[in-house]
Amino acid sequence: MPRKPSVRYWSSRKGYCVKVNGTQHLLASGPEDFPSGPTYIAALDAFRKLMESGNLDTAGDSNTVRAVLDAYLQAAETVLRPNTFKVRLKACRLFASRYGELQVNAVKPYHAESVIAEMQQERQLPGRSVKWSHGTARLFTVSLKTAFNWATKAELLTRNPLAKMKLGTDRTASRERTLTPGDFKTILTALTLPRQQYLRRLLIALENTGARPGELTAATVADWYDTIGAIVYYRDDARRDDEHRHKTARLTDRVIYFSGEALTMVRTLLQGKKAGELLFPNSNGNAYGNVLLSNCVGRLRERTGLKHLVPYSFRHTYATDWILKGGNIDVLATLLGNSAATIRKHYSHLLGRHDDMRQQIRAIRGT
Repeated sequence: MPRKPSVRYWSSRKGYCVKVNGTQHLLASGPEDFPSGPTYIAALDAFRKLMESGNLDTAGDSNTVRAVLDAYLQAAETVLRPNTFKVRLKACRLFASRYGELQVNAVKPYHAESVIAEMQQERQLPGRSVKWSHGTARLFTVSLKTAFNWATKAELLTRNPLAKMKLGTDRTASRERTLTPGDFKTILTALTLPRQQYLRRLLIALENTGARPGELTAATVADWYDTIGAIVYYRDDARRDDEHRHKTARLTDRVIYFSGEALTMVRTLLQGKKAGELLFPNSNGNAYGNVLLSNCVGRLRERTGLKHLVPYSFRHTYATDWILKGGNIDVLATLLGNSAATIRKHYSHLLGRHDDMRQQIRAIRGT
C-alpha cells in the first residue's frame, strides 16, 4: 500500500515538503519550527490546498468552496479581460475568506447574502467611509454564480448552489447623477493646474461623447479615425490581435464620435503622438485604471461640492439630455454602444414623463 502523503521538513530543500504520486512539492520555505511555527503552519495550509485541488475531479459536491473557486480563477485568468478578472478575483477571494472551508453541498444563498449585508454597511477606511452600492453587490453575486456555474459545466459539481439566488436590483442612479451646464463649468474651473489638465481633457471627452470611461482610457492613437472624427474599436472578426478588445464590440464595431471643441482638442493632442500612445493618459503617461479615476473624481467631487459626481455622471447626463430633447432612442443606443432595450430600461422615468403624455393627449383630443 502506498504511503499516505505527509508534511515533512527536508533539510536539503530548506523547507517543508511532501511527495504525492511520485512528485515532490515544496510547501513552505523556512526554518524547521514544528508544531506551531509560521513556516510549519504555512506548509499545512499549502498541503491542504494541494490535497483539495488533487481531489477536485472526484470529490464532487464535497469539494470545499476554496478549492472550487481557486480552480475557477485559474481557468478564468487566461480567458477573461484583465478588469473583468479583477472583479471575479476580488469577489471569489472575499467569499473564500468567509466560507472557504465549507463544502459546496452546504452552501446556500444565505452565505452570499450575509457577505453582501456585511459589505453594504458603512465602513471606515483611512480618510473616508465606504460601503457597497447595489451595483457592487450585483457584481459580487454575478461573479460567484459564474464561478459555480463554470464548475458545474466542468462536471466538478452536480449543481450550482447559488443558482436560485436573485441578482438583486439593477436600478440606476442616473436621475441623481446628471450634471447641469453650470456643474460642468464648475468642474472645468476646478481643474486649472498643469497636472490636472490630463483629467480635464478626459472629462471634456466624456461629456462630449457619453462614452464609458474605460472606452476612452483604453484608446490609443491607432484607434482614432480622423476622417470620421471618432475612436473605433473593431468587432472580433475584424480586430487584430494587438488591438483593444471592446466588450460590446463582439459582433459590431464600437464607434465613439467626437464633435465641436472636443474634436478640436483631440486633433491637437494627436500632433506628435505615435500609434501606440494613449489618447487620454494620466499625468504619469499611463492609463487611468478604474480605481485611480474614481479616486481622482472623488477628490474633485469634494472640491466642487457636487455630491453625486462620479465618472459615469457624464454618460448619464448625455443620455438624459438626448432623451429630454426628443432625440431618437435607436440613434442614442448606437452612440452609447448599448441596445435600445437597455436605454429604455434605465431611462424609462424620462421616456414616460407625464407632462409629455398630457401634451400628446391634448394634441390628439383637444382637451
